Amino acid sequence: MAVRPHTKARRTWTSVHVPKSASKRDTSTRARINDPDMLGEEDADAVKGSPSALWRAAAAAMYLIPWMDCLMLGRFIFQEWTSFQIFHDLPMPLLMIYGCNAFMPLIIFFVLFLCVVRNTKLPHFLRFSAMQSIMLDIVVMLANILVMYAPSEVTHSILMPIFMNASFVSILATIFYCMIHTLAGRYCDLPWISEAVYIQVTASEFG
Repeated sequence: MAVRPHTKARRTWTSVHVPKSASKRDTSTRARINDPDMLGEEDADAVKGSPSALWRAAAAAMYLIPWMDCLMLGRFIFQEWTSFQIFHDLPMPLLMIYGCNAFMPLIIFFVLFLCVVRNTKLPHFLRFSAMQSIMLDIVVMLANILVMYAPSEVTHSILMPIFMNASFVSILATIFYCMIHTLAGRYCDLPWISEAVYIQVTASEFG
């Protein structure tokens, strides 16, 4: 009696190629908002909208606050190199208003945080820039506190001018970097700082 050979049914699998652009478009909206680098030009316009020239100028103006607060750190630079005096004179009209009262910086901080950062009706681009300027201003204030409460041995040594000059140049360069990117309509990502800014701005959207 002939035995019929047993044949196993073979299952064929069809692989479907998913283009990278499609997988990127399937990313959740919240994750894409938190990471603007994931977005192409079309996606960025769809999710956030392209900021107008007015919003770019308003967002760049936010960085005038840490600029005014860091001028004290440039005291030695302004004395040694008069060509740097322009960085002191440019924000001077606003500085007269900003420093007219001891409570004015605190008032401006709460106005920016409550009326701009937490106002979801305003563009995300403006709220991000406002929060990042606040974070930079906190860094400036910490540097100023170190200068004010440094021991006398450090204050009257060569270490103090080195610290103040290095702090002023690095902070002012960071501010200009942020302003240039903001005026160009791009999000300016700073190490550590921007991540905290993303978290705070996103939390205000769900709070």
